[in-house]
Amino acid sequence: GIENAKSIIKLIEDGRGVEVVQTIKTYSIEGRTSKQNPIMFALALCAKSTDLSTKQAAYSSLSEICRIPTHLFM
Repeated sequence: GIENAKSIIKLIEDGRGVEVVQTIKTYSIEGRTSKQNPIMFALALCAKSTDLSTKQAAYSSLSEICRIPTHLFM
């Protein structure tokens, strides 16, 4: 929800965006969430970040997190 988005944005603003992307990737690859939608939303927040390191990490992880085409349209 919106509170989670605010938390992710705060972490990115605090310079921890790359860490956020790594956590997203870990949760996605290990199947630690029941649904992919929150994972994709969090990754999208990172990809749209103004922080270059976070943005690069998000786009670099895209193929590992979005493993099937429908993930790109969530």
